[in-house]
Amino acid sequence: MLRRTILLTLGIAFVSFAADSTTTFDGFDSFAQQVLKDWKCAGFAIAIIQDGKVTYAKGYGLRDLKSNQPVTTKTLFAIGSASKSFTVTSLGVLVDQGKLDWDKPVRD
Repeated sequence: MLRRTILLTLGIAFVSFAADSTTTFDGFDSFAQQVLKDWKCAGFAIAIIQDGKVTYAKGYGLRDLKSNQPVTTKTLFAIGSASKSFTVTSLGVLVDQGKLDWDKPVRD
C-alpha cells in the first residue's frame, strides 16, 4: 500500500508542476514505464486537468495480471487509504498558493 501511496503522491506532484508550467509531456511515457518496473507496480492511470479541461490522460501497465488487461483512462481503482495522500497534497497546493497556512489553527 505504501508504494501505491507514494506513486499517487508522485503523480499528483508531477501534475501540479506540469499544470502550472509550460512543460510538455515528452519523456513521460518512458518515465512511467520505468516507475512500473522499479516499483514492481501492476499499473496506474494519470489525468491532468488544466482550466477545467483534460490536457493529458493515459493508462500504464495492467489492471488484471491474469487476463493481461491493460489499464486505460476508464479503469476504476479502489481508492483505499490513498485519499489521505490526495487530501494532504491538495492542502500543500493551497499552501503554495498562499490560501492556507500550515501553522494557523483549522478554526481560522
